[in-house]
Amino acid sequence: MTTRPGGRLRIWARGPILMVLFGILSVGAGIYVGGLVPQILTSRSGDSHGSAAPERLILALQEVFAAECQSASQASRTVQNVFSELGYTDWSVQHSRGVTHSNCVNGSIVAETHTVVLLPVLSAAVRSALQQLQDTSYDACLTERQLTEMLTATLTSQGEANFEIRPGPLVAPTDLYGEVENHVLSGCWVYSTTGGADDGLRIFFLAGPPSN
Repeated sequence: MTTRPGGRLRIWARGPILMVLFGILSVGAGIYVGGLVPQILTSRSGDSHGSAAPERLILALQEVFAAECQSASQASRTVQNVFSELGYTDWSVQHSRGVTHSNCVNGSIVAETHTVVLLPVLSAAVRSALQQLQDTSYDACLTERQLTEMLTATLTSQGEANFEIRPGPLVAPTDLYGEVENHVLSGCWVYSTTGGADDGLRIFFLAGPPSN
């Protein structure tokens, strides 16, 4: 496991209503930011054909990925049907590297490129452990080092080995976003979300105060 600085973000993310999150951003070539369960991440601003995903598309995809496990082949067909029903003919579905047709997947919006990317789902045990860690980071004011050590211990205790920890975007539930953002701006670090690289490496992102 290694920890290294994150790359440049293409969009700044804001999470959905539910406490557990899923979404996607691009953070440099071949790196994607995801989340905990099949939900959809939206950008903070933009019109229906700009950098933000259309609200009705977000709502439709949240329903599509509400199931605990949906295969990549099933998800691809269903998302394509959603595009057709809503008239978004310029949107497409892509599979991240390593996803097979039988994998349980999350659906993820890249609004800038009008794409929904399918990524593998974390195990239920890892998702639960990450949710607990995220809650702790919201309640306590942790340093980057403290949170990195806690996250490393959490992941290794769940059998995770091939991963990185790095600073990344702030992802939080919509109903808590303001509180979490203020928590971060006051100097605290929080567990934000997870993602991966095209080569299958799992990446876990922490969010902290902006550097001067």
